[in-house]
Amino acid sequence: MGTTQSDTETDVDTRTDPTDSAYEPPKGIGGAVRNSVLLKIAIGGVLFVLIGAFLDSGILVPTGELWSIWAAIFATWGAGLILAGLVGYGFLWWKRS
Repeated sequence: MGTTQSDTETDVDTRTDPTDSAYEPPKGIGGAVRNSVLLKIAIGGVLFVLIGAFLDSGILVPTGELWSIWAAIFATWGAGLILAGLVGYGFLWWKRS
């Protein structure tokens, strides 16, 4: 069986202060979105709200009947995902700073 530890000098952590953090804040909005699951959830919520607005507009689907109910369901779920994603990301950002 192999070992998980390396004997080479290049793999040794040279930091001496145990309070140093390995966390590096992302650079720009694109980096923040790529590194954050919570922001991806918020973007998914925006897509759900847009789908709900599309269903309610009646462009490719008939207005009324069950389509309005589905539009409301998508919009409600989307709003919840946006809220959960942004509040969660804000909380983690606050705790890290």
